[in-house]
Amino acid sequence: MGYAAFKTTDAYVSKHSGAGIRIYLVDIGTKKEWRAHTNVNFEDAIEQVPIREAGEKNPTQLVQGAIEPNVSVDGIFSPEINDGELPNRENFIGKQFHVLQVISDDRPGAATVLNALIGFGPNRVSISQANAGTVSFAMSGPGLYRMTGEQYALEYGQN
Repeated sequence: MGYAAFKTTDAYVSKHSGAGIRIYLVDIGTKKEWRAHTNVNFEDAIEQVPIREAGEKNPTQLVQGAIEPNVSVDGIFSPEINDGELPNRENFIGKQFHVLQVISDDRPGAATVLNALIGFGPNRVSISQANAGTVSFAMSGPGLYRMTGEQYALEYGQN
């Protein structure tokens, strides 16, 4: 189903639970797609600069500038992911991903991309362990730009 058709369904106006959305990372260099992710946070830092002219008591306008996207991705640790996918001291140069938020296969609108962060370059990787909990990992850092599902579909021919 293309995005234009998706927009005509009830799934387009429905609220989605996290269980109904999958998170994929696509390694830009190898084109390998992987998922073991439990959480994603997208953030667009939008530059807003208040301007106060000489002689004015208060700023009178906001000048808008660049949008700087950031993302953090959390997941469940495995030795395979640790050895092959997470950036490390030997492979971090040039390591970039696309982060895709996609509707699960068992939901209306399956495989529809909802958000995409293009060119995610992790600048932080952490691994956490609790005595009685799951071992997890987290990556965070900037990206080149974020696209909505509609923008992604138009650019990548999924409309």
